[in-house]
Amino acid sequence: MLRIVTLAGLLVFGTALASAETWTGKLLDADCSCMPTKSTREFALQVAAKLLKLDDAGNRKAAQAMKEGANSANRDAAPNAQETQVVAKVEGTLSGDEIQVSSLELQ
Repeated sequence: MLRIVTLAGLLVFGTALASAETWTGKLLDADCSCMPTKSTREFALQVAAKLLKLDDAGNRKAAQAMKEGANSANRDAAPNAQETQVVAKVEGTLSGDEIQVSSLELQ
């Protein structure tokens, strides 16, 4: 019986890993579909012509990365600077138009 439970657990875990996907695209402020700043709280990822929102965990990870990282979105320091897109690599699972984020990296 223990062997069956263990195998079932491994199968569920393996299926979850197999369904994870990776997207690379332009990180946007989800409220305005504009370039994010360090004060942005809700994010979306534009991949090709599709806009994918980030879940709560993804929003926290993106906000933290924006605060910590030296990236091209530092418009707070130079608000009149020409807008430069912020590219992010996001790993997770897609549920409708929302990514359940497991990892996020600004590039």
